[in-house]
Amino acid sequence: AEYMGGAQNLGLCFRIARPGRPFVVTVAWTDPVLAVPSVTPSELVVNLDISLSCNDGAVYHGNGGLSSSSQGVFAVRDELNNIEQVRIETPTDNLLCMLVVRGVSLQESETARVAVAATGHFFRQPSNLACMQAGLPSCARACLNHGRCVSGICECAAMYSGAHCEHGPTPIELG
Repeated sequence: AEYMGGAQNLGLCFRIARPGRPFVVTVAWTDPVLAVPSVTPSELVVNLDISLSCNDGAVYHGNGGLSSSSQGVFAVRDELNNIEQVRIETPTDNLLCMLVVRGVSLQESETARVAVAATGHFFRQPSNLACMQAGLPSCARACLNHGRCVSGICECAAMYSGAHCEHGPTPIELG
């Protein structure tokens, strides 16, 4: 289990050790029981969003598949949930990937744990240094001026979310 709060990001670096076998990472967050009295049991307190950036240029988003690669393939971002999974069906040898977990608080939330489960033949790097030296992930889009870049991960300002802080507040139409 890894610690993170509702507005924090978590980064984990993995190196694939055996090519050709699927690499799967699942991340889950369990909201505390009655964490917020105004929230009904069917509502979430924290939404998870994960992405996996690899040194072959591919970026995978949780529950959505491949979003960008050298082939130009794109996927739709998933909706609100507290369980996310990414899967690389046939990774290449010595593939280096950075998993970024974002917890977006829908209500006020205290620091809690997320469960991270990975399957396949891989090594979790003891630090994120190898991934950062390979340029994974990067804040190439400068967090769209809605956050700040910390160790290659966008930490979004209040009311913004996404890998590059691209999801902001929805305007309300008046009149």
